Amino acid sequence: MSLLEVRGLRAHYGPVEVLHGVDAVFPPGAIVALVGRNGAGTSTLLRCIAGLVTPSAGEIVWDGVDITGFSPYRRAAAGLTLVSDEHNVFTSLTVRENLEVFGRPARVSDSIERACELFPELRPLLPTRAGF
Repeated sequence: MSLLEVRGLRAHYGPVEVLHGVDAVFPPGAIVALVGRNGAGTSTLLRCIAGLVTPSAGEIVWDGVDITGFSPYRRAAAGLTLVSDEHNVFTSLTVRENLEVFGRPARVSDSIERACELFPELRPLLPTRAGF
């Protein structure tokens, strides 16, 4: 069974279709790289998966559940989030608070500890405002 499946996903920005029936399967534990030139639809695919862009067709299945109609909040609560490469953080919150917002609700402290293990330089920044 796959952890995440995208089936026949289509998405538009206005009248322009930018995803043309994308199919992808992401097995549990897999490390996947999504590569494409600017304008190829890679960011749009990730935004659709995270619920930030509404697909015009197709479905997104997370852990056996069709989440295509779920809000980004419901997806995050189920453990699916998008970590943007655009430096988007809540600048009024601390680094810890930002990690709490994006961590899995049931295991936020474990998520923060794991992040600090992977990135030790993060630990002293936890009480610092993210927008300094």
